[in-house]
Amino acid sequence: MATISPFVYAHNNKESGLVNDYIMNCKESSQTPSLKQFIDNNITQIIKTTDFRRNIRECWTRLFIDELEELNIEGEVEKDLDWNVINDHKNKNTQRSLSPSASPHLSTNNRSNSKKSAKIMTVKALKEVENDYCKVLKSENVWKLSSGRIVEKVMLDYALSLKYEHPVHSIILNPDDQSYVDVFTEQELQEIQDLKKILTDLYRTVTAKFFDPLTEGDLYWARKSFEETLDLYHFKFFENDYVEDDVEYRIWPFVSKCFDPTPIRARSGKRKSQASSDRHNRKRTLSSTEPTARHITGVQPDMKCLYLNYEIGFTEVGLKDDGENGTKELYESGMKAPKMLKDFFVSIIHERPSIIHSIKTGAFIISGLHMSSIIMDCPAGSVCRITQSERASFPLAPTVCSTQLIPIIELVYRTRLYLMETVEAIDGCDQVVSLGKKCKKRVLVPPCITSPGSSSSSTTVTTTTTEIEYENQSENGNSSSASGQPNKNTKTIRI
Repeated sequence: MATISPFVYAHNNKESGLVNDYIMNCKESSQTPSLKQFIDNNITQIIKTTDFRRNIRECWTRLFIDELEELNIEGEVEKDLDWNVINDHKNKNTQRSLSPSASPHLSTNNRSNSKKSAKIMTVKALKEVENDYCKVLKSENVWKLSSGRIVEKVMLDYALSLKYEHPVHSIILNPDDQSYVDVFTEQELQEIQDLKKILTDLYRTVTAKFFDPLTEGDLYWARKSFEETLDLYHFKFFENDYVEDDVEYRIWPFVSKCFDPTPIRARSGKRKSQASSDRHNRKRTLSSTEPTARHITGVQPDMKCLYLNYEIGFTEVGLKDDGENGTKELYESGMKAPKMLKDFFVSIIHERPSIIHSIKTGAFIISGLHMSSIIMDCPAGSVCRITQSERASFPLAPTVCSTQLIPIIELVYRTRLYLMETVEAIDGCDQVVSLGKKCKKRVLVPPCITSPGSSSSSTTVTTTTTEIEYENQSENGNSSSASGQPNKNTKTIRI
């Protein structure tokens, strides 16, 4: 019988089912199951279900032996099999599917750009994900739906089936994500998504009269937002080119000003996130057998919302807009923002665990003239839920100012109300300070995973953080120098 590595592979249900069906068919027809015959008869299905990050020979041989033992059936496991036939068959299909004739609208540039934000999950990373979920499930601090299903258990099964990193690997759930359509039922997604009603009478109140900034700060802010927008039309701001700072400080200044009447401090200027840094450096220790690891700086948002010493919200601003399905916005709103919001969330409940189901963290994602809002909370169990608004478009003409700006003001104000719930929860909660070891403090919500490195040759620094490059394309379309190094327009972000 073949010698198998002691490394334990995690097999998915499709792989196990494929082997089980073959062995049972052999039993019914009084044939002796053979690994070679199994591969010859099922090579197409094997390619579809195989995770090629693993050792193909060891994976399928181990699975075949396990199924034989499980069913208590004698079988043949040949040693001299040619496993290259699987790779050869896979490569032929891959080349055929990626050929110009098969995909006439798929350009080389589009493929390379998309790969920069798609990180393959390594076996080590998947093991970390499984450990985090198992801690939550073992604690029984879980979210049980009316259908009886446990959200964390469903998410774990889904996370282990994915090849690329997804927010689900960090126990983050966005019910609007289309990938969950086949994971949860429509009724379950509706139950997860259940939102509060939004403010409906803001417009009538705002336009009624003049408002005193000291006693009617919220209404004064709303009216001031209209006035500053009208100034853009009056001075013909949109007729000339503008830079990224103009997007934040001229077009969308009312986002940060919304917090002026509150105890929340909105501060711009690329300030590093302490919560993000804490996650990246949580495994640093004093030097002993190994030197102390280099300190890693966390994400630096364009604007940060703070209450006391807690980070509770932020804004990411971009000059260009490639649409909601553009690579940059997909990554910002789908991966970077959720992980940063969870960093904020974990940092708060680390000190005040009793308010885990009462607090929210929020973000504004601005791409040129479009904006959306993201709210994270933990309504039950240990899952951090994402609620993302639709994209709102900034009005470019006075004729549509009222109809387009009112929903934006409403969205910003509603997001602030959610963050104020966090302020109230913090104020009403006693801080918990442990006198024991830090590692003994109960973890209610595990921190986000660190994105897997982009290559096996990563240094000590890049194994604990992922560098994802957004390339601002130059006029000639080149994103790297001849040496393969990023050009001066490349922006490096650590998540």
